[in-house]
Amino acid sequence: MLVAIFSASLIGLIGLLVLLVQSSRERSRGTPKSRPIARKAKAIQGDASPSVAEAPAPSAGRRRSIRNLVPAVEGADAAPEMALQPTISPVLKRAAGQAIVFRQDFPTDPTSASPQPQGLGWFGGLPSASAGFVWPRGHTHGRPLHFLAQIDLAEVAPAGRLELLPDHGLLWLFVDLTDGLQGDFAVIWHTGEVGAGAGDVALPPDLAPAFGAAAATAWPWVLPGATGTPVLPCWRFRPIVIDLPATDPAQTVPIWPETDAVGPALLAAQGQPVPFDPISARDFPALQPPWSGFPRDWLSVQIVTAQLVQEADRAARIPSPSLWPGLSESERLLAIARTRDEAIEWHDHAARNAAFDPLDSGVRAVFNQWFAEQDELARLVGPRAFEAAIETGLHAFPGSAADVPSPILARIAARHALATCADGRIIADRPDRMLSAPSGIAGEAPPLAQSHLLLIELVGNRALGHHFDGRIVQFWISPTDLAARRFERAVMTCLDPWRPHDEG
Repeated sequence: MLVAIFSASLIGLIGLLVLLVQSSRERSRGTPKSRPIARKAKAIQGDASPSVAEAPAPSAGRRRSIRNLVPAVEGADAAPEMALQPTISPVLKRAAGQAIVFRQDFPTDPTSASPQPQGLGWFGGLPSASAGFVWPRGHTHGRPLHFLAQIDLAEVAPAGRLELLPDHGLLWLFVDLTDGLQGDFAVIWHTGEVGAGAGDVALPPDLAPAFGAAAATAWPWVLPGATGTPVLPCWRFRPIVIDLPATDPAQTVPIWPETDAVGPALLAAQGQPVPFDPISARDFPALQPPWSGFPRDWLSVQIVTAQLVQEADRAARIPSPSLWPGLSESERLLAIARTRDEAIEWHDHAARNAAFDPLDSGVRAVFNQWFAEQDELARLVGPRAFEAAIETGLHAFPGSAADVPSPILARIAARHALATCADGRIIADRPDRMLSAPSGIAGEAPPLAQSHLLLIELVGNRALGHHFDGRIVQFWISPTDLAARRFERAVMTCLDPWRPHDEG
C-alpha cells in the first residue's frame, strides 16, 4: 500500500516538472534574444574609424599601416545602435563633391602655332629639384624609392584646394616598385629651389629597375627574363578642378560616381574633343606599318620584336587551332620557334645600336618585310606594338611628335584622355585625381574615407607605365594634417577590385 502511494506521488512530481519546463520554453520562444549590438559596433569602429590623433608621424618612405592607426574603442558594451552609422566631417563631404583631375598635355597637333606652355606637373621622369636634393629611401629595406609623380600645387585652382591644400610648392610621390608595389612610400612637399627641368637630379646608383620579375609585361621593349629601367615614363599633365554630381543620399561615405554621371564633367575638362578610334588589326590587312616612316628608331624595333617574342611564348603554351591551321601540332610549334628565334636576333641587333638613332630607309624596309612574313603572330602583336613604340618616342622626346602623322597621333591620344566619345557615347575610366571621392568596391567606401581626405588616387594605366597589378593606389591624409602641412603623416593603401579592401 505504501509502495503504491509513493509511486503515485513520484509520477505526479515528474509530471509537474515536465509542465514547468514546457512553460519555460514557450516563454523563451516568445521573447527574442537581444543582439550583441555593442560588439558589432566595436568591430565596425575598429575596422573603419581610424584616428591619427594618437598615431606617431612616420618618416618619409615608411609604410604606415591602417591597423596601426586604429585605437581601441572604450565602453563598447554601452555603444548605442546609432554608432553603426558612420558620419563624416563637412570638409570630407565637400571633397566628395569635387575632383582635381590630371589632364595630360598629350600632343594633338605638333604644327600648332601656339603650343601650350609646359607646367611643372608630370608622371614619372625625375623630380625637378635642386642639386641638394636627397633621394628618399624606404624604411623596410633601406633601398631608394621610385619616383611616381610631381604635382605643381600653384597650378591648382583655389576652388579645389578646400582651403587646406597649399597654393605653392611641389608635391612628390615616391613608392617602392622593386618587385611590384611594396609597402614603402614617401609623400614630400617641396617648397625650396626648383630645378630647371626634369633631368637635374642624379639617380641613386642602387635604385633598382622597376617592376622586377614582371619587367617584360611592364616595359614593352624588354625580353622575358630581362630587367627594365628604374625611371618611369614621363608624361606631363596639369590639374583641372571639376564638380561631381550629387551623391546618393544612401551613401553615408560617398565614393567615385559611375561614368554615366561624371562623364560629361570629364569630357568638358578634356577640352578639345578626342575621338575613340584605337589602332587595331583591321587597320593593317597586309601587315604594313601604320605609316611609311615606321619604325623610326632602333628602340621601336626592340619593342616590336619583344612583343613578338612574348606572343610566341604564349602561343607555344596555349594551343590555338587558328594559328597556322594547315599545320600539324609539331609543325606549328616549329613555326612558332622559328619566329621567336628570328625576333630575338633582330632585338639583339637593335640593342647594339643607340636606342633613338633613326633607321636607314633600307633597314626599315627589310624589317617591315620580315615582320609581315610572321603573319600569324604579327597580326596579334601589331596594334599594341605600334602604340607602345609611338608612345615611347613621345614621352622620351616630346618633339618627336612632328615625325608622327597627325591622324596617328589623334588615335593614340584616346589612351591619354580624361574622356572620349564614340557613337554619341562618353567613354571614360576612373581618372587619376586628388581631393575627391575615392573609388570603392560594390558601393562600399574604403575604411579610411570616414576620417581622411583622399589626397591622391592613381589607377593602373599601361599607357603611363603604371603597372599596379590591377590595383588602385590611394594616398590619404587627415584634414588636420593637411592644414598643418604634415604630408609625412600620409597613408598609402591599395584597393584591389577583385577582393575586399587591401592595405598598401
